[in-house]
Amino acid sequence: MTCPDWIDLNVFADGEAAPESAASIERHVEQCSQCAADVAALRQERQALADAFAAAGERIPVPRFKRALGFRDVALAGTGGAAIAWVAAAVWGSAVDAVPAGLRWLNPLEAGDLAAAGIDLLLTLLQEGSAMLTATMNLAALISAALLVVLLVRSLKRVPGSAVFASLVLAVAILPAKSDAFEYRGGDSASVAAGETIADTLIITGENVAVDGDIDGDLFAFGRRVTIRGNVTGNLFSGAETVIIEGSIGGSVFGGGTVLSLEGGSVTGNVFGGGRDISIDSGVTVGGNVAAFADRVDIDGSIATDLRAYARLVEIRGEVGRNVDAYIESLDVAAPARIGGNLTANTAEADNVRIAAGATIAGTADTRIMEPQPRTLRNRFATGGFYVGQIVRLGAAMVAGTLLLWLFAGLRTVSLPTAIDVLKAGGIGLVAAIMLPVAALIAGITIVGLPVAVLAVVLWLFGLYLAKIVVAQVIGRRLLAGRAAPPHFALTLLLGLVVVLVAVNLPFIGGLISFVLTCIGLGLLVFYLYRAFEASQRA
Repeated sequence: MTCPDWIDLNVFADGEAAPESAASIERHVEQCSQCAADVAALRQERQALADAFAAAGERIPVPRFKRALGFRDVALAGTGGAAIAWVAAAVWGSAVDAVPAGLRWLNPLEAGDLAAAGIDLLLTLLQEGSAMLTATMNLAALISAALLVVLLVRSLKRVPGSAVFASLVLAVAILPAKSDAFEYRGGDSASVAAGETIADTLIITGENVAVDGDIDGDLFAFGRRVTIRGNVTGNLFSGAETVIIEGSIGGSVFGGGTVLSLEGGSVTGNVFGGGRDISIDSGVTVGGNVAAFADRVDIDGSIATDLRAYARLVEIRGEVGRNVDAYIESLDVAAPARIGGNLTANTAEADNVRIAAGATIAGTADTRIMEPQPRTLRNRFATGGFYVGQIVRLGAAMVAGTLLLWLFAGLRTVSLPTAIDVLKAGGIGLVAAIMLPVAALIAGITIVGLPVAVLAVVLWLFGLYLAKIVVAQVIGRRLLAGRAAPPHFALTLLLGLVVVLVAVNLPFIGGLISFVLTCIGLGLLVFYLYRAFEASQRA
């Protein structure tokens, strides 16, 4: 006698078997004690589960089925990525002649270098935030005053809208000079010779930068290879493919690049580093904390307080005065390492943390396993908060757009009559979206001035926000073009904003539509500003 398989018994016990199959299994169960016991156990298990779910008083949500990526999706993503890479490469190739030789390693296509530069910029803001905030507030106050003058003049209808350009230029021209003294050096091979002392803040850029003398102030060093062998009484800010520090730093180190290596000397303050490889060699002492964001971190020297590392691989053979907090793929604490406090390792598996027998940890060693967080599928269109947010977004855009069209009446009648005009506007907008932040970065680094860089970033952000508003006005005018009397610009703007808001929230393609509309609107703004400037020149 052949017993039914386990699946058939499960279906029978659940009462879901077909009538013919159920009758056959029931006759078999009456004759087979083993199958009868199995069916009884399955029914008992089914009843226990039903009782447990009933006691919980809630239903378990079943995740929505998500269609896997198909060939079309992959092809579209690949084509879009290739197009963006091609445009970025073309823009960089066109702008490379205007970039100082020491900064040409900062290729926009090198994601790792840009990430390191971003971390370096963030840490710089944290360190110098107070002074930069003061300068930025001064700039904002001057721009606000200039805009108030423009509003007053426009209300009196005495001059054309191009007065905005004169006001902004005037704001930049009358900005107070930097209060701290500094010296700048540049070139393919920029250096400070041994025995030379600079009693100011030094900004130095070049293909190869070597500082063998003493800096009585802060040091800003950028290039392909930066080597510091002298003494710096202040802070060191450095970004390069390779940064090597062999001298003493009286303040803190903020460094980013492919390699950041402390090979000698000492750092009185903290070390904040981002890059591929970060190392602190034997004999090097850091008087404060070390925060490292890298692929690999090697600690052979001495850290007075804490070490925090975010890296794939961390190796500690030196001394850490207090605690080590690491988010890693692999951690090796080798002899004769010494940690004066606690070791906390956050990783995917416990075996990724290895502590040698000769290493000393004064506190506790805790390995925390990071479990992947389950993703919760949620339909944003089924929540009331989404629609409230869109209404607020529509209201803010309506207020900003009305003010924009009231100040600059010429934008009320901009149009895109042909597909060629649309492509031209989109292309110019894409170039402007890429080049403005690059120009701001170059301006800030090459001593053209922080105020000019801040102004460029502010204009870029305003342009990105206002771009879709300008396109909305074009769409609204096109939709109401057949009316006998021209509609008020506020009505066309509102209609266009509703269309744009719906379009950018479409599933799958909303993000692409938003990007395209932003490029087109930014191009229209550039066109308008250029024509306004030409008109003011002819006048």
